Amino acid sequence: GKCYRCTSSKDCPSRKICNVDIGQCIVGGVFSNFDWQEGVLILLVFLAAGVSNAGGVGGGLLFVPLLVLLASFPIPQASANSQSLILGASIANSVYNFRKRHVIRDAPRIDWNLVISTMPFFLCGTTPGYFLNISLPGYFTGFVLAAMLGALTIQSFLSGKRMTRRQWRMRREFLR
Repeated sequence: GKCYRCTSSKDCPSRKICNVDIGQCIVGGVFSNFDWQEGVLILLVFLAAGVSNAGGVGGGLLFVPLLVLLASFPIPQASANSQSLILGASIANSVYNFRKRHVIRDAPRIDWNLVISTMPFFLCGTTPGYFLNISLPGYFTGFVLAAMLGALTIQSFLSGKRMTRRQWRMRREFLR
């Protein structure tokens, strides 16, 4: 939202380039000022999308920190950009699973009744989330995201540990 006067792109903040014709910093193109951090970002976003979609989660908790740390986005802007990444990954995942069948039951893999019945609640939760995101300071949003990521990491680790124990127990019983 700030207007910066410049004579070269070195005078501009991150993610902007200097338009010398008007002497102002503007948002650059997709690959303007492309550096190693953006290359690493692309690779990590690709991996995060794969891992999060395989796990059945959106991936925002992975995308936002990557965009903040590697692309120097402010947290609200990183959050908004992560929504676009999640949308693209969700569309790809839905297309992939559209014709698949449930493993046990004779039913589609995607339960469309569940999708239709929960969608209004997701949309209703988006509005307060938007207002909280623009009204609270960035460090608060960062703290909440970090706390959620920590809690989910611990929960996933403990769940994986329980599943591994159960599988080993089933293997031992099978071998007996």
